[in-house]
Amino acid sequence: MEDGWVSINRSILNHYLWEEERFSKAQAWIDLILNARYSDKKISIKGNIIVVKRGQQIRSQITLSKTWKWDRKTVKRFLTLLKKDGMIVENCTHLTTVITICNYDSFQSINECMPQQKGQVSGQACPSSRDTNNKETKKTKDQEKESTKERNDFFELKPNDVNKDLWIEFMQERKKRKATISLRATKAIVKKIKEFKKIGKTNEEAIIIYLESSWKGLDVDWTKPNQGVNYARTEPTEAEWNSTNF
Repeated sequence: MEDGWVSINRSILNHYLWEEERFSKAQAWIDLILNARYSDKKISIKGNIIVVKRGQQIRSQITLSKTWKWDRKTVKRFLTLLKKDGMIVENCTHLTTVITICNYDSFQSINECMPQQKGQVSGQACPSSRDTNNKETKKTKDQEKESTKERNDFFELKPNDVNKDLWIEFMQERKKRKATISLRATKAIVKKIKEFKKIGKTNEEAIIIYLESSWKGLDVDWTKPNQGVNYARTEPTEAEWNSTNF
């Protein structure tokens, strides 16, 4: 049999023959296609706006179970089968479940169901579960690699005479104080730490001074008395912080 088109009006969903008996798998698949959105539409769910795109539908497994007259386990197995075969994508959130028909335009042409030329199908293509898993695995590995590199970079900036645990506490405290913790900012504050040698303080002592203060940044001049006022525990001004060379 040659491929061709048969137009089916969505009114069949309300026909007594359609609703009379338990659905077959083929009927369930057609039901998914017929209930997919023909065009994009915004829907409000619990105060949240969700855009249901062409080829998508919002239907839970409970709803499908009632419509198809199947038990929940059968519905779940069927949807899993469709996902493995690259026919649908199912996205479950705390708000709802969105089912996407892959390559929807191959079932419902934009041009009023007229067949498209080969290679012109523009529906949403769905990756296989293997492709998806490979991409997720690669993404996780890349993130772990980047995170490890960043940690190594931060520890490379640690002065040699500073204890590792103290350095970690120092960085955590800077984050808690919402100070800039980029590599560039860390290089700048290490430079400030080393300036404490001018007043006879080691790098560790400079860090301890920081931990005992309420500063975001660090500057040896802030520890010097100024007109009888000790600035050791004073928050730097915005101008002082911005003047730090990053």
